[in-house]
This record gives sequence, C-alpha cells and structure tokens, in this order.
Amino acid sequence: RAFLGGRGVNSYLLNTVLDCGTNPLGPDNVLVVGVGLLTGIPALGSGRCNISARSPLTGALGDSNIGGYFAATMRKAGFDFLVIRGRAEKPVRIHMSGNKVTILDAEHLWGLDTFTTQEEIRKESGKNVQSLVIGEAGERLVRFACVRTGRKSAAGRTGMGAVMESKLVKAISAEGEKPIDWHDPKNLIKYSREMIDRIMSTKWAQAQSVHGTAAIFNYTYHTGLLRVRNLQTQTLLDVGTLEPENIERYKEGMSGCSACSIKCRHVYKLEDGPYPHVGEGPEYSQIGSFGTMVGVNKIEAVMNAAYLCNKYGLDTIEVGNLIAWVMELYEKKLIPGEVLGELKPLRVAIISISWYTASSLPHSGFNSPRTSPGISFFS
Repeated sequence: RAFLGGRGVNSYLLNTVLDCGTNPLGPDNVLVVGVGLLTGIPALGSGRCNISARSPLTGALGDSNIGGYFAATMRKAGFDFLVIRGRAEKPVRIHMSGNKVTILDAEHLWGLDTFTTQEEIRKESGKNVQSLVIGEAGERLVRFACVRTGRKSAAGRTGMGAVMESKLVKAISAEGEKPIDWHDPKNLIKYSREMIDRIMSTKWAQAQSVHGTAAIFNYTYHTGLLRVRNLQTQTLLDVGTLEPENIERYKEGMSGCSACSIKCRHVYKLEDGPYPHVGEGPEYSQIGSFGTMVGVNKIEAVMNAAYLCNKYGLDTIEVGNLIAWVMELYEKKLIPGEVLGELKPLRVAIISISWYTASSLPHSGFNSPRTSPGISFFS
C-alpha cells in the first residue's frame, strides 16, 4: 500500500530480495515487470509499465519505463507484476494469458531483430498479443541494450535488455481481455474526460499532437540550449533539416500509447536512402543524440539511426552520446584511428551516422561487454 504500484513496488521487491553483491548479469539478479494501479482502465496516461533489476550499466538500481500497449494487455491477462529469477537452460518466451504463465521455447526467435521477433510471436499467439522483446544487442549483452515493444516504444535506459538476455528470456508476451474492476467507474470516466479536455486545450499538448516531442527542438535551438558536438558548444550554425516541420514530408499520421490522447508519435515512411522503412518518431532526444550531438543536420540520418537502434534493441540516447564522445576523442587525437578500424567518425555524409550505428554491432575488439561498463557498444 505504501508503494501503490509500478516503479514503487518494483523497487521494494528488489530491495527485499537482492543483496549488494548480486551480479547484474548473473542468475541471482531479479527482473521485475510491473504496472500501475490504474493501468488497463480509462485513466489518462496510465498505459505504461516499469522494468526493473540491478543495472549492468551502473551496478545500482536499474529502472526503465515503457509505453505502447503491453502494460494494459498484461493487466488484462491477469497480472500486475511478473518477477523473473534464475536463468533458463535455453532461450524462452514467457507468455501470460488467462491468469496463467506459460514458458515457451524461443530458440527459433534467437538472432531475430525486435521487429521480426514481434511479428513471429503474433503468428504464434494471435494478432492481439503484445510483447516485450530484446534484439541482437541484448543477445550480445551490450550493457545498454533496451527492451522493446511495437515499432518504437522502449525501456531504453539502464540495460534491462542485457538482464533479459542473462536469463535467456527473448520475449515476454501477454494476451487477454479480462475485465478490470475499479471503484466508481462513472465518476472516473467523467473525471478522465475533463482532464483530457483540459490537457488538450493547452498549446503544448496541441504542439505535441502535430510535431511530437520534436516540438522542443525549435525552442532549444532558438534559445541556444542545444547539445552540440558532445556538448562542446550549444549553438548549431547550420540547423539543416532538423526542425520538426521537415518530418512532415514523410509523415503518414500520428500514433500514441494506450490511454493517452496526445498521440505524439509521427508515423512516417522513408522510401529512399540506405534503409527504406516505416517508423515512428523521431523523438527530441533522438534529434539530439543522432543530430546535434554528432554534428549531423539531416533529419533523414536521424530517422535512419533511430530506426536501426530500435531494430537491434539499443538505447538511442546512450548510443548517440557514446558516438559523440568517441568522435571528440578521435578529433582531439586521444584515440588512434586504427583502433576504430574502418569506422572513421567523420561528419561528411547524410547517412554517415546511420551507417556508423549499424556497423558497430559486429565485434570489433574495441572492448568487451562483459568487462567494460562504459564502451560496450563497440563489442
């Protein structure tokens, strides 16, 4: 009762069962997926869940929040929390439905990207199933691998994807339509509608419904608050096509998460370039990570880089900032070019940052994900 639900209960459980010497990637770590008290009912903004464990990235509490439709489906499958301990003998999928948990074989899913994994699960368990999955980054124990659902939603921070791999859990899926009882539904619905009207009447909500979180970019650009070239400056002299209005040419609509009326995600289609795809976003944070932080001013490059990270299951914020850091080291001759092999971090091509992101997944010997907490992306 003191912690209500979601992150609070997750943290309480971890504090209860873990000791200070627990290896984040060992079988004694505990992974908790938890939803909030209002998840699955028509309460504004309640369609999210938290994934928590001891973080392989920091060694401290790891907690990451994820949107989409998984949380509501998990609740309707009959579960508020899922606690995973130990390690499977082979890759598995944990499936929740009708108040029951089933552990299914997932060896055939191992090696698939996050998009294909979800497609295969829908073929196996039905079109209404929602899944949390890891990609190739998680399978390689990259310490900032994320957990993904849908085209774009991610539990991006603190390396929960690596923890899932350490337990050989490729996916957690849920399917169900169990009714959820709640107190005074008439007044709850009335209050939720009032809140929606109040929120959607604000200029900020209206801007997000058109431009998503990318709407923040224009404000930070014009006020000199951008993060540019690994924070070496806050001003980008040539903004190029990074302003959110430039996403409109590729936009096919807007989408959002369960129980949210803002619908802040662009659904876009890129038909040209090295990675034709349909995606969602990009977020303001991704324009920073794959745009200003690395000196790239092409929105198409940002879209491609974010798409690749989503596909492989990588935290877009961590990846972009890490690339920016390595680029500064390289420019200041603090890291020899031969260490990077053919991955020269140059700001010359529209697709450079996208190519660089994709090429970094194969093992290059730069460091080991099992020994380095900081630069595991290059493993």
